Amino acid sequence: RAGDTAQVLINVSEPGGYALVTLEGERLYEAAGRSAGVTVRLAGGVASAARADLLDAETAPLPVAADGSVALALQPAEVTTVLLRPLSAVDGGVTGPAAGVVPSRYWLENAGPAPDGNLPVTVHAGPARSDGSGPVRLTVTAASSLGEVDWTGVVAVEAGPGWTVEPAAWPVVLPAGGWAETTVTVTPARDAPPGDHPVTVALSHAGQVVRDLVVVSVPGPVGAQPGGLEVELDTLAVAVRPGRRERVRVLVTNRYRGPVDATLQLLGPVDTWPLVPEWTVPLRLSADERRTVTLGVVAPADAAAGSWWLLARLGGAGQVAYSDSIRLTVDR
Repeated sequence: RAGDTAQVLINVSEPGGYALVTLEGERLYEAAGRSAGVTVRLAGGVASAARADLLDAETAPLPVAADGSVALALQPAEVTTVLLRPLSAVDGGVTGPAAGVVPSRYWLENAGPAPDGNLPVTVHAGPARSDGSGPVRLTVTAASSLGEVDWTGVVAVEAGPGWTVEPAAWPVVLPAGGWAETTVTVTPARDAPPGDHPVTVALSHAGQVVRDLVVVSVPGPVGAQPGGLEVELDTLAVAVRPGRRERVRVLVTNRYRGPVDATLQLLGPVDTWPLVPEWTVPLRLSADERRTVTLGVVAPADAAAGSWWLLARLGGAGQVAYSDSIRLTVDR
């Protein structure tokens, strides 16, 4: 957040320097042609601050107040760059509440931290799909974007019942900005049913689990249905009166032969946001599970009449599924 008046604008906000999470660069512009005082804040607090040139080289330190804010003065029409070092970059934590299980290849699910940079610590496994007619060798990479602190933790691999994983878990110490690679052998169970079996690789950072998923396809005498996620709305339409509550039934299906973590969302135009208080729900879907999830639609007493679309989105296992849309109507 920057500015005590509307005359100071944030022109650019981006990671500064060369290490993600270490610096946040803010380019400020005084737009009214008058001298101005401005206060800059970051969620989670600021450890240190400095003015910088256009190449993000520090030119002069700035004091940080006890409340974690940074105050500075701008001349008429001045453009200046301020580099802020978040407290999270110093202590190795994450800003804000932990998000639970986060997919490391979040872009495949059209979600995640991309607008803000990278994950502080992440893990990846490959190849993304393997033939499970015999032992499978996976390459597991853990990497840190923490710019000033080392990271110490454990990487763990999970497969289905009766499967063997070697090694199943191992300690990792990453220097600031470093990475490490390990080869893991996964052997399917003798009685593993044909189909796509998920194998997960995970680590935990600051209370947040970062997990990657690869698929091992076990062949069989009869071709099995490919693994995947499906979602459909089991409600034809929703009509709600102000001060009342209705329900939307969402049918979700996991066609993988193992459990999958997913996120279910009920989406619509901006006018529907106040009407769907529980619009995102984390799910743990068992192997071959088909489940109905009920979500509420609540119209406040002062809700305006209108009609909009709603649809369901299910993201997980590196993919996204969408339902057809239905009509949501508020009748007065």
